[in-house]
Amino acid sequence: MITPNTNEASEASRIPVTGQSSVEKMGKSLLRRLKCNALVITQGEKGMTIFEPHQKPYRVPTESEGGL
Repeated sequence: MITPNTNEASEASRIPVTGQSSVEKMGKSLLRRLKCNALVITQGEKGMTIFEPHQKPYRVPTESEGGL
């Protein structure tokens, strides 16, 4: 599994960051090209998106820590 952030994934895939749809294009492209079992693109305050072969991308939003 690899875990690039959005900027690293953009640079590696040569797909500009324009929103969630571009993140999904980056992830699918990198997963296919690198032939890895899983890829997680971290997106800072926007959470992360998980990619696995033959699965739809799964977006995980961040949760507020509340009181910290």
